[in-house]
Amino acid sequence: MPASQTPLRQVVGLREEIKTINSIAFQVNLLGLNAILLAKQFGEVARGFGVISAELRAFSKQLASHMQAIAQHSVNLVSLETQGLCVQKRHRLLCSAHGRSTSDWLIQAQQRQQGVLSNLQAERESTFKHMREFLGEAYQTCLFGTVIARSARIEAAYAGNQGMVLTTTSLDFSSRVDQVLASLDRLKQATGG
Repeated sequence: MPASQTPLRQVVGLREEIKTINSIAFQVNLLGLNAILLAKQFGEVARGFGVISAELRAFSKQLASHMQAIAQHSVNLVSLETQGLCVQKRHRLLCSAHGRSTSDWLIQAQQRQQGVLSNLQAERESTFKHMREFLGEAYQTCLFGTVIARSARIEAAYAGNQGMVLTTTSLDFSSRVDQVLASLDRLKQATGG
């Protein structure tokens, strides 16, 4: 995410990237289901491919679980950024009124607003920290997904005449996992990881 973006736009960008990963995880799940059906159709020569396809489905569900946790933190970030914008606006209004008034309550209100901003910033940093932890777990899961996708290609090679269809499916798996890794890298950068 470019540094010139406002924090709220950055968080919205994070949410869009999370949606992309969830969509890809769903596609991997469907590909896995399709691959299991193909393996059953092809019988004994594709049994290993069916087992690996089931592993890919489990991978997609685990990835979706990680992304759900990350998405929840991003919802919290949207709330924090929105609150921060409101508090900043009130703080600016208080500062502009400060020049026209000498009242003590105005100074106290400014200090309270500054304290709220500090608390929001601390909570924001904590939320980003938790997101980075979940992203690390999702990344490790995805690396395991690349191993499973490679194994699917190897199993497809042993499928004889049906190998071409299974190879195409395994390449689809690999492509989707690579897309997720790229998206996770972008999310890591955007969260300061």
